Amino acid sequence: MLQSNIHSIIDKLDDFIRKYYRMQCVKGLLLFLLVFIAYSIVIFLIEYIAFLPVFTRTFVFYTSLCIASFAIIKYICIPLARMYNIGKRLSYIEASRIIQSHFPEIKDSLLNALELSQISQNQSNDLLIAAINQKSALLSPIAFSLAVDIRKLLPFWKYAAALVIVVVAIMVFYPQALLQGATRIVKHSVFFEKPAPFSFHLSSDTVWVERGANVTIALTVTGEYIPNSVEIQFGGNSFFMRKKTNSEFEYDFQACNNSLNFNFFAEQFTSKQYTLLVKPLPQLVSFTISAKVPQYTGIDNFTVSNTADITVPAGTQLSWNVSASDITTLVMNIYQAKQKLNFVNSNKVFSLKHTVIHTTNFTLQGTNTFISNLPIIDYTITVIPDLAPIIDVASKQDTSSLFRYYFKSRIQDDYGFTSMNFVYFNEHNHKKPIRIPLDIAKFQNKQDVYFMFDFSQFEQGKKISYYFEITDNDKVNGYKTTRSSVLEFAVPSKEEIQKIEDQITNNVEQSLSQSIDESQELLKDIQQLQKKLLNQNMSDWERKQTMQEILQKQESIEQKVKEMSKMIEKKHDIQNTFSEKDAELLEKQKQIEELLQNLMNDELKKLFDEFNSLLENFKRDEFMKKSEDMKLSVEDLAKQMDRDLEMLKRMDVEQKMEKTSEKLSELSKMQENLAKDIQKQNQSSQELLKQQQELSKEIQKVQQEYNEIKEKNSDLKQSFDLPDFTQEFNEIKQQMQQSGDQMQQKQMNKSSKSMQKSSEQTQSLADKMEQTMQQQMQQQAMEDIDNIRQIIDNLLVFSHNQEALVAQTNKLSHADPKYAQVTAKQNALRDNFSIIRDSLYSLSLRVPQISSQINNELFAIHKKMKSTMSYLENQQRSGAMVDQQYIMTSTNNLLLLLGEVLEAMQQSAAQQMQGQQQCNKPSSKGSGKPSMQQMQQMQQSLKQQMQQMIQQMQQGNMQGKGMQKELSQMLMQQQMMQQMMQQMIKDGGISPEGMQQLKEIQKMMDKNEQDIINQSITPQTLLRQEQIVTRLLESDKALRERDIDKKRESNEANDLYSQPKYMFKDEKNIEFEFEDVLKQTNLKFNSYYQKIFQQYLQNINDN
Repeated sequence: MLQSNIHSIIDKLDDFIRKYYRMQCVKGLLLFLLVFIAYSIVIFLIEYIAFLPVFTRTFVFYTSLCIASFAIIKYICIPLARMYNIGKRLSYIEASRIIQSHFPEIKDSLLNALELSQISQNQSNDLLIAAINQKSALLSPIAFSLAVDIRKLLPFWKYAAALVIVVVAIMVFYPQALLQGATRIVKHSVFFEKPAPFSFHLSSDTVWVERGANVTIALTVTGEYIPNSVEIQFGGNSFFMRKKTNSEFEYDFQACNNSLNFNFFAEQFTSKQYTLLVKPLPQLVSFTISAKVPQYTGIDNFTVSNTADITVPAGTQLSWNVSASDITTLVMNIYQAKQKLNFVNSNKVFSLKHTVIHTTNFTLQGTNTFISNLPIIDYTITVIPDLAPIIDVASKQDTSSLFRYYFKSRIQDDYGFTSMNFVYFNEHNHKKPIRIPLDIAKFQNKQDVYFMFDFSQFEQGKKISYYFEITDNDKVNGYKTTRSSVLEFAVPSKEEIQKIEDQITNNVEQSLSQSIDESQELLKDIQQLQKKLLNQNMSDWERKQTMQEILQKQESIEQKVKEMSKMIEKKHDIQNTFSEKDAELLEKQKQIEELLQNLMNDELKKLFDEFNSLLENFKRDEFMKKSEDMKLSVEDLAKQMDRDLEMLKRMDVEQKMEKTSEKLSELSKMQENLAKDIQKQNQSSQELLKQQQELSKEIQKVQQEYNEIKEKNSDLKQSFDLPDFTQEFNEIKQQMQQSGDQMQQKQMNKSSKSMQKSSEQTQSLADKMEQTMQQQMQQQAMEDIDNIRQIIDNLLVFSHNQEALVAQTNKLSHADPKYAQVTAKQNALRDNFSIIRDSLYSLSLRVPQISSQINNELFAIHKKMKSTMSYLENQQRSGAMVDQQYIMTSTNNLLLLLGEVLEAMQQSAAQQMQGQQQCNKPSSKGSGKPSMQQMQQMQQSLKQQMQQMIQQMQQGNMQGKGMQKELSQMLMQQQMMQQMMQQMIKDGGISPEGMQQLKEIQKMMDKNEQDIINQSITPQTLLRQEQIVTRLLESDKALRERDIDKKRESNEANDLYSQPKYMFKDEKNIEFEFEDVLKQTNLKFNSYYQKIFQQYLQNINDN
């Protein structure tokens, strides 16, 4: 069997492959060295020239290292490893192709031999082996290693030689370029300063400065070249230095607190690093100031932190606690006192206590190893002195009172108050002021204090000075008091008060007159507006203007009414303060005031508001309806104001008559005293004559005032019958003139008698005036009561007729012909009611008890009457019936109100008669209780009236209405007697015999009352009345004797009641007989029902 020669070929191929990789390794090494050396030269030169930053050099260094490592591995290490058969290397096929490319003559012989060798491995065939051997013989003379051509490395050696020449040249001519560049690249993390043509010079590499101080860096630049500017760099910032000379530069570090490093920079050249070191200064880390405030200030103790300037009250104790650094000794320097206080050091915490009285400037000075007594902080302790309190007073007079003042005092103090007083004194006693303590919030620093004071308690004509004083709570320096300005109030005299009252009365009357005129104008405006709207002859602008004027007039009327109410209230306050008015006059004042206040009632205000709303949202139909209501309301308002005006004028006349009477009584007393002085001659004749002349002037003045009253009375619609007292005044003046003439003639006794007679005449005139007014008031009261009764009767008839008409209306059907009949009856009732309404209005001019509520009911009936007629004319039964029911309701309300008015007028008349009798008996004045003498006089008067009536009846002159009027007056007087008798029995203090006698008198009075009710005045009635007068005389005598016995026991009674414990004795059980209760009832019946009622009560008593 043949053997193959393929192994020789394989060995030759292995040798080729090793030589191939050896060639690759040498080639890679040469290439790496050439590139790396050239790259390094370039980098070194760049660094030498550019002085790259550390970061750039570090980046270049590590980047170059990475590239070099990659090149060594790829071009040297890998070919070297494959040369030693490590890793993947060339295959025989690849190697044969490389050899074939180098030796073209072998063609495919080597490749075919390798392929045949692979085939022979799978199958044994001699033919294949022979072919392989043939190919091997053919290839054996060829050396495969020659395929690796070393000549290809020749260019690399050329480059290497050129590079070596360059390096040698640099090393010979400028070696520092490579050496310094290589050094700086290798030491990439080290900063290398670029050599400059100049150098920076400081006196020392380290600069010292005190903390917080300023330091100037002085730099000197030397060299061949001096830059124009130099920068200093620190803290990442760069700042230009100040050029002092051509080669000297400066920079100021201000308020240095921390050490730092800095360097200089100029024209791309940087100096080395220098250091600024700060010396530790004495400094405060933190501190607290605790303030212990005086207790009286009411301020809590407090503590502040790290605040030097504080404000505290005087006397505050301050405690400092200071935490410091770099301090060994801390001192407080007080400039004002030229005093130094040392802090106590405890573990670097310094403490000190000091009490401040005045505002003081302090300085804290610290000392350490480096610095002594360094001022650390300057501050001020502001001390607030406790100043005197402040008071500011504002006053306002009460609109309804001349003497009532409201004060608003604004008081202010640093820390509070102790007391506040209102102080007043009169002009003659300023050394003894009276203090009124006021309530204040003592610990409230600022507050308003309100106070009201009434000066009406002082005598007329006096001057009262007053002020407010406020005292603070300063215990340290002593309490301080501040007074307000001293003000003065002059209490008006009688003459001044009279002028004020007259002025108020005139103002009210004038305002009422103006309001009445404005209401008439308002009514005309409404009527004109209605006409123009009906004619459609008005633009929107004109309509709005007209409505606006109507509303303005309405507001004007309303404002005047408010002002009048305040003025009336003010006048009443003056009168109640300085005048003693009887209960009747006071009640009149109150009623008139209520009438004025109720002029603008809620319904009228609502109507005006609705009218006002139409100004913006105008609706024609609604306006026409509201305007009709407005017309009725304004008409009623005008009538009420006219009535109030008349009432005011009447009351003014009554008041003036009362004052005139009182003034005459006072003048009578003065004349009497002057007569005594003339008799005794206590004063000189000249002084007495002067007093006589002054009294004469006063009498003349009173006469003028009376004439003025008569003029005012003549203006009344229903005036009083005031007599002419000219003769009486002339007689008084004549007597006074005679007394003065006799005094000048030294006839003192005669002068005294003349003056005494003048006094009596003056008092007589005063009594006449008083009696005249009382009689007229009583007569008017009787007439008014009769009128009220007649009106009530007419209203009852009207109510019955209206009720019947309501029933007829209810039976009407649609288009019923009876509508005309019902309408005519309703119209007749409306006319009847108009008469009733006019009667009430006429009566209301002098009867203030007819209140605004009655007027409202009258207005409601009048208004519903008009609407009822409209419904009936339009045959709207339901609407007519609703308004008729309203009429019935208002009529019933009106009857109830008039019943109350009638009862009040009867009581008022009884009190008036009682008061008149009391005035005639001075001993009983002010007692307010009925007496036997009063009832005796009244019964005597009643007896005379009965006698006159019997005579007139016998003559046939007493018939019809005249007789009814006399009987009603007699019945009212009899009822007054009954009330007085009941009051006397109720008050007690009468002996059992006297009580029995009074009951018998009362029984006889009951029988006479029955006769009067039955209109049966007979001689027997007259005889019974005579017996009543006789019994009253006997009872009066018994009471007088008992009064004498009481006077004898008065001393013992005084001893009993002088002890307070006896002032409250137990009430005795007083037995009231059932008959007394019966007599005291206020229910009034006719004779028939009166008997039934008495029998009913008697049966209850018997059971």
